[in-house]
Amino acid sequence: MTGAATHTPLSAEDWPSDRERWPVVLACQNVTLSIQQSLHDCQVLAPFGFDARRPAAQKARFFLGGHSDHQNRLAEAVVCIFRLAPGNYGTESNFDSLFPSPSADPAYDTMLRFASSPIFGPSFGRFVNRFHS
Repeated sequence: MTGAATHTPLSAEDWPSDRERWPVVLACQNVTLSIQQSLHDCQVLAPFGFDARRPAAQKARFFLGGHSDHQNRLAEAVVCIFRLAPGNYGTESNFDSLFPSPSADPAYDTMLRFASSPIFGPSFGRFVNRFHS
């Protein structure tokens, strides 16, 4: 396992014939105020001097708080699931905007250096995804 990730745009004619393999989009809504308390910004590395750019670029948030009767609290917020039919869908995002390079994302650069270090790399390097060659 190398941890290398790739991105290949999918044209409409290349989509799988099996509908179950078509991508889905989940629409979520904070149906209760209690779910809002479970959403946390991804700034846990900031106190250590690392500016993680990818979570900001992807508008990512951590979802915490599933417990007791609400072990799958995120499912409570899902209001609709859309299965995308083959097509060409426009977006303002692209690979480079969603996955900043190591030179633009200090936290990602640190993870890559950690993964290739002689001390930690052999044991943990395979768990770090590489989005840039």
